[in-house]
Amino acid sequence: MRKFIILGAILFSQFSFSQELATNPTKIKWSKVQTNHFKVIFPKGLDSIAIRTANQLENSYLPVSNSLGKKPRPISVVLQNQTTVSNGFVTFTPRHSEFNLTPPQDYTLLGTNNWLDLLAKHEFRHVVQQDKSITGLGKVVHALFGNFGASGLSHVVMPAWYWEGDAVGIETAQSTSGRGAIPNFSMLMRSQLADYDRPFSYSKATGRSFKHNIPNHYVLGYYMTNYMKEKYGFDVYDKLLTD
Repeated sequence: MRKFIILGAILFSQFSFSQELATNPTKIKWSKVQTNHFKVIFPKGLDSIAIRTANQLENSYLPVSNSLGKKPRPISVVLQNQTTVSNGFVTFTPRHSEFNLTPPQDYTLLGTNNWLDLLAKHEFRHVVQQDKSITGLGKVVHALFGNFGASGLSHVVMPAWYWEGDAVGIETAQSTSGRGAIPNFSMLMRSQLADYDRPFSYSKATGRSFKHNIPNHYVLGYYMTNYMKEKYGFDVYDKLLTD
C-alpha cells in the first residue's frame, strides 16, 4: 500500500508541475544553433537573437552550475515568438526549455536586464537543479521511470520555494539587476516584518493565507535560500541534494 501512495504522490506532483505548451502555426520554418551544451531552436529570421542567446547560455554554463556541483546534460532551448506572454520554463518531460521572446513591461520583474539574458540564467539554473536531483534514490527512480519519475520525485522532495528562490538568487548574483536587487520585489516581505512582531510560521508562509497578504514562493525562497548560503556556505544545496 505504501508503494502505491508514494507512486501516486510522484505522479500527482508531475502533473502539478507540467507546462501547457502553445501550438505554433504550421507555416513556421525552424532552424537551430548548436553549441557544446545547448541546441537553440528558433523560427527562421531570428538568427541574430538565437546566436546571442546561445552564446549567453554557453557563457552561463559554468557560473550557474558550479555551486550545485553538477554539469548538466546538453539540452534543447526553443525560442517562441508567437505569443505576447512573457515567460520561460524548463520541463523534465520532454526534457527541454522554452523562452518566450516578448519581454515583460513590468520593470519590477526585468529591472535593467536584457530579457533573454535573464531567462538564460534563471531557466538554466532550473536545468542544473533538475539534473542535480538525479542522485542517490533519484538515480534509481530515473533508471526505472525515466525523466517522468525523476521529475515527480524531485518535486516531492524539494519545496517550490527552493526551486524558484534559488534560481532568483542566481539570477540576481550574476546579473546587473536580478529581482532580488529590485526594492519592489522585497517590499511585501519588509512590510510584513515591520507590521508584525515576528515572521509568520513556516506553514503559513508556504501555505499562504486568505487573511494576510503573504509573499509568494519566489520571494520567500529567495530569502530562505540566501540565508542558507550565507550561514552554511554557497555550496550548501550541493551538499543537501547529494545527501
